[in-house]
Amino acid sequence: MRSRTTMASFKMRRRILIAKRSFRIIIRYYELTDKALLRMARIINAADTNRLDADSLAAGLEAIAVGYSLRFPDDQENIERQLEVYDALYAWCRLDVARSES
Repeated sequence: MRSRTTMASFKMRRRILIAKRSFRIIIRYYELTDKALLRMARIINAADTNRLDADSLAAGLEAIAVGYSLRFPDDQENIERQLEVYDALYAWCRLDVARSES
């Protein structure tokens, strides 16, 4: 039998997994073409699908997501706190795209 912490962590990771997949679906559905957003989607997808070697940032993002689920087992608080991480990741992706285009 799983402990409450393990079960809570599992449930949170499942919700985040669904949100990450939804992110990819939104990009496709709305045909979004923002290069930074597409870069971010690649990172998230690599972490989401456990293909951590597919993107150099995937393992770090996965570690951060797991760390947040351990620190904030309440789903709503976890999601709210992780939004800042994804905002920062998007800002970095914008910088990364700008560097590669110059």
